[in-house]
Amino acid sequence: MDPSLFPQRTFAPESASPREQLQIPVRMALDAFVQHSAGLTPADMGAFMAHLEQLMRDCSEANIQAGKNWVVHHCQNPQQFDLMSRALVAISISRATFNDKLHIVYLVNDILSHR
Repeated sequence: MDPSLFPQRTFAPESASPREQLQIPVRMALDAFVQHSAGLTPADMGAFMAHLEQLMRDCSEANIQAGKNWVVHHCQNPQQFDLMSRALVAISISRATFNDKLHIVYLVNDILSHR
């Protein structure tokens, strides 16, 4: 794992809300993924976030598969899978409820089972 692939952690200003402070690592992780994914468009990332939000609302098998299919389609090499895993960890940490975190675990399980 190349540490230069992932930006150093930055801290939010003290005036930032706790929610905003939790979103900084998420943005950094997703930005790192985008930077190392040639051809990835903002619409592609919007689709990923839409899949993830749908998964948070309804953790159905279809929603888990849709998220897995997006990741498998857009992660073409180990470096991209590493960056995506970092993004999913950051997203999980930023979520408030156990169920949201569990839904991400279900997604990761499907991704790992696919490969």
